[in-house]
Amino acid sequence: MRKIALLTIICLLITLVMGCSGEDTNVITMKKYKQIKEGMTYMQVAKILGAGEKGSTSGASNIDTTMIMWRNADGSNMNVTFHNNKVIGKAQSGLR
Repeated sequence: MRKIALLTIICLLITLVMGCSGEDTNVITMKKYKQIKEGMTYMQVAKILGAGEKGSTSGASNIDTTMIMWRNADGSNMNVTFHNNKVIGKAQSGLR
């Protein structure tokens, strides 16, 4: 559990640093953010948010952890962390 919390914090920091560049025409809102639940697959999340940008990946043997980021033109952003294609965490900054 501690590793998951650490990974989520690292992912949030990466998102905050990278969140100031690039644009996405699919606006990410707090309403969409709240629809993302633990256990959802990437395909389920992508149906709500559209395709995201891969932020970081780590894996060993049959374990895969990936963070996907979504950014708005105003700098607001969110990320979702997947473990073996299932949501294990999410974070946002500035969504309305």
